[in-house]
Amino acid sequence: MRDTSYPQSSSLHRPQNEFSTQNLDSCSNVNVQIPVIDLKDINEDDFRRGKIVEKIGEACGTWGFFQVVNHGVPQHVMDEMIRGVRSFNEQPNEIKMEFYSRDNLKKVKFNSTFDLYQSKAANWRDTLACVMAPNPPSSDQLPEACM
Repeated sequence: MRDTSYPQSSSLHRPQNEFSTQNLDSCSNVNVQIPVIDLKDINEDDFRRGKIVEKIGEACGTWGFFQVVNHGVPQHVMDEMIRGVRSFNEQPNEIKMEFYSRDNLKKVKFNSTFDLYQSKAANWRDTLACVMAPNPPSSDQLPEACM
């Protein structure tokens, strides 16, 4: 059975009194740099690998995300991934909803606002997740837009 609990726009409303004007005003003055993790020579020696792992831990603990460079994935593969994601997200909602699920056992699923039931106020995040390891989904399980 398909999960139809797609968030409604009313659940995405955050009351005005939850915003701090001080925080909003100070955001324009912040110079933000996303952490960049360089995987070059990660397998050269244990010291280098340890330093990279340490940087990943710092980025995760401080930011929760980071950019990876020198990962060995060819640029044409990255470009095709971006094309597939863009193509999927530009489809009408009716097509995307065929993949909508909150079932963590599904290899391919689309969902929004993954913290919908835990967060005080929902944050809109559309996500297409494809579990690729240890056994990737078959081609008939993938969205046509991603092929």
